[in-house]
Amino acid sequence: VLSNEVYEYNDSEEILFTYDMQGVKVDVLKRGEDCTKKAEDGDLLTADFHGFLANSFERFESSHDTGKPSSFKLGHGYMIKGLERGLQNMCIGEKRRMFIPSTLAYGKLGDNKNVPPGADLVYDVEMIH
Repeated sequence: VLSNEVYEYNDSEEILFTYDMQGVKVDVLKRGEDCTKKAEDGDLLTADFHGFLANSFERFESSHDTGKPSSFKLGHGYMIKGLERGLQNMCIGEKRRMFIPSTLAYGKLGDNKNVPPGADLVYDVEMIH
């Protein structure tokens, strides 16, 4: 069960290591407890996530908004391209911060709700299952 606390962007978290995942900058903030199985296309994943606008760090979406983690099938286009790329090879219990350029997010049009046109995004994601 997720807490109803407001999750705010925290840039003081320790970064274990950083790498590029096909145009998405990924900071690993916490290693998974057991990494015998890494996420790949076709896997059904469950994750806790928070999305922020990169220019202001204003939160625009969160799994806390629904009160439960989000479940999705990786590699089937249910998410923006940047998330699909940034979640590859992620392990249960791992936490990542992903910096996603607008070209791998909602692009020139935005999402017609909370993400303006051309916005770069930051996602904090923790893999639950």
